[in-house]
Amino acid sequence: MLITSRESFAVADDCVQLVLGSMLRSEAVTVLAKLVGAERIAADPAAAARLADLCGGLPLALRLAAARLVDRPQWTPAELVDRLEDRRRTLHELEAGQTAVRSSLEFSYDSLARGEAVLDRLAARVLCHLGLLHVADVTAHVVAALVDEPADAAERALDRLVRAHLLETAGAGRFRMHDLVRLYTIELADTRLAPEARKDALLRALGFYGATARQASTVLDPNRVQLPWPAVPQRPAELDSPGEARNWLEEELANVVAAASHALVSEDDDIARMGAYVGFSLYWQLSRGAHRREHLHLSRQALAVGERTGDPEIMSLAHGQVSSALLHYGRAAEAMPHQRAELELRRVLGDRFGEMRALGNMAFTHLRLDQYAEARQCTETQRVIAREIGSAVGERHSLLVGGEACHGLGEVDEALRLLSEGLALAHAAEDRYHEAVGLEILSRLYLDCGDPLNAKSSLERGLRCAFELGHRVHECRSLTLLARAHRLLGEPEQALACAHRALAIAQSSRDEELRGEAEAELRAVLTAFPGSGSVQPRPAHLALSR
Repeated sequence: MLITSRESFAVADDCVQLVLGSMLRSEAVTVLAKLVGAERIAADPAAAARLADLCGGLPLALRLAAARLVDRPQWTPAELVDRLEDRRRTLHELEAGQTAVRSSLEFSYDSLARGEAVLDRLAARVLCHLGLLHVADVTAHVVAALVDEPADAAERALDRLVRAHLLETAGAGRFRMHDLVRLYTIELADTRLAPEARKDALLRALGFYGATARQASTVLDPNRVQLPWPAVPQRPAELDSPGEARNWLEEELANVVAAASHALVSEDDDIARMGAYVGFSLYWQLSRGAHRREHLHLSRQALAVGERTGDPEIMSLAHGQVSSALLHYGRAAEAMPHQRAELELRRVLGDRFGEMRALGNMAFTHLRLDQYAEARQCTETQRVIAREIGSAVGERHSLLVGGEACHGLGEVDEALRLLSEGLALAHAAEDRYHEAVGLEILSRLYLDCGDPLNAKSSLERGLRCAFELGHRVHECRSLTLLARAHRLLGEPEQALACAHRALAIAQSSRDEELRGEAEAELRAVLTAFPGSGSVQPRPAHLALSR
């Protein structure tokens, strides 16, 4: 006897259970060809492949899509694809007679919602709430916040949904939905949850994401000052080591970005504001990983929310974030008006720490515009405020950036003095980020003064700091500079290895500025050592980046 079901038969006796996954695209296209007609499907292979993807390789969805094409012989597969691409009507399109994807999913949901077991009813509630979160996958912790239940109960509910084949596992402790199930959960949330319940649940999930992102960044680098965050009752996930913090940030980044971005376009001001703060909580991770596009997009969304709601705190923070993101794109002239706006708002708010931070960021912007005197003036004012309010991190920043400004002004001795003082303070505070920044600035000064040996020593130390923090930007820039130092020292293999490694990081981060710098240095190495292009760098030469 052959029995098919969404439910698992794992506890049944005397049976063999075979779990069927989704069809491969080629298999799905073959099914469409058999049901619709090979000639019609073969006439537009791209549309056929997209249709298979939109059906997610699910036999029922494929059968219903095929039925739609059979009932409408004048339609091409591309026309049905266009209709299915509109996610508001996808489930409506996948209906034929009394059969529909929606009705199949509804039966599974109702069976859980009306079940006698408490776990079944909790699983149904979880499924309904998942429609509020527009993310690729979830963990028990964020679902616990979403439904306001303990994490272990949320995990059991998620496992129950997996057994009902409404969710699937996506790695250890992670769960994801098929796209068609996701569309159904969005409908569920809209129809089964009251507006206030939807809002409260979403705010809880956003609170968890933001609180944990801030906690992870703090564990990874305790010296970095996190941007302001509203008081929320949600507790962050427990992250006991920098490794755990880095893993959480890397695994959840796309989800937190998606959740924040979706919240930022909400018409509800409270949700939109929380979306802005969740975006701000990601600042250090977006900066470390060179996630330029996401940083600029979230920051502009946050600025729009601040302006719409008239919230000066959000406007100030968003101006600073837009400026930072534009700087990372090499667009300093566009960044400066935002930096001025942040500084002005911080002064209006009477926020001395915020004013100090804005001055430091403005100094950095002036540097990128080659306005070294203005940069130096900003750092001196920043340093006065930092010492007045007792901000050690602000003092270190002002010394290091001030040293770079003096280098630009040709005041080498003063630059060395400021950099030495800033680096000493950073080392004493075990601030690896400021050490990496300061050593990179110092190495540029050495290189410009014709001292590649001291530059090499500084860069080797800075690289270790950058890698320890997982700061891809400084790792890439330091490797590019180290390639230059090796080139000037007549060390072709080391120069080539560093240039190749820098280029690989730049390419993986999709940062065009970093890529341009690495490519220029690689060309300089190949020009200086014409035969080096045929030499494969030994892996040992890459050890410094590790």
